[in-house]
Amino acid sequence: MIGAQDPKLPPGWLLLTGWDHSSLGRALLAHGAKIVPDPYPEMRLCERSDSYFFASKGIAAHTVVGWPAPYFYHQPNDDIAHLDVAFLISVIQSMIEPIRWLANSNFIPK
Repeated sequence: MIGAQDPKLPPGWLLLTGWDHSSLGRALLAHGAKIVPDPYPEMRLCERSDSYFFASKGIAAHTVVGWPAPYFYHQPNDDIAHLDVAFLISVIQSMIEPIRWLANSNFIPK
């Protein structure tokens, strides 16, 4: 879900599901992550995620998303040809340092 840029987001930015459910998003943002709160609350992306079970048990469980529902999502043409590879590479690279900080810190999301 990071293979295409959402037109609602600033270029090169991702959304984080469940932003208000923990302090993780704000901490990653403070350490350089290009993430914003989910602008699609009506889609209930957090609750529909595979990680929702963990979130329901109080464990910070988020998904970083480029565009949750591009026009080709789950369509016959939802294939590698529709990936924005440059965007994919840039957003993965943009998360390296924030994730490195997280992995090497004592931060525990609340």
